[in-house]
Amino acid sequence: MNYICLINITIDIINMRVTFNKSRIMKSAWTMFKTGKSYRRHVFTFGECLKGAWADERKKVEKMDRLEITRENASESLQSNKHQ
Repeated sequence: MNYICLINITIDIINMRVTFNKSRIMKSAWTMFKTGKSYRRHVFTFGECLKGAWADERKKVEKMDRLEITRENASESLQSNKHQ
């Protein structure tokens, strides 16, 4: 199996399955909760902090996907320029 590991996000190339670093998600949620993250006067519950941590992790994965696609497109254009 071929794996690419970028910032603890593992992507299985064959199945195109993304696995998230759940330890980092939980640590992030607990950090938000313990510091008393709030919005205006509302202090977030642990569930809301966990939701936010998952959203942050998904954004990181999407960013890495866009970066990988950009790299693939750049390498394809370089290869096509070499053959001309």
